[in-house]
Amino acid sequence: MGGETRRLVKLFHRHRVMDMKSLMKATERARRSLFRDLSELNYLSSYTHAGRYYTLPDLPQFDENGLWFFHCAGFMQAGTLKSDERKSRKSICT
Repeated sequence: MGGETRRLVKLFHRHRVMDMKSLMKATERARRSLFRDLSELNYLSSYTHAGRYYTLPDLPQFDENGLWFFHCAGFMQAGTLKSDERKSRKSICT
């Protein structure tokens, strides 16, 4: 793991969920570079908000359905929506 990747891990441990704009501002790095680092960390993107929010897979505490909400952003343990049952479950913020 490189220095920039370690820096991202520290950021996520402090903030848990971030959007790309916040990540770019905090790291002063380009979007493409951040996606490369996030990919190395096996990041999760939110299934709510059109995938706008990101977190690391070891941070969420998923419920019995494999879902986790941080404020209004919803994440799935599987990483993507796979069943209609889960698609119907909405954030309390929508």
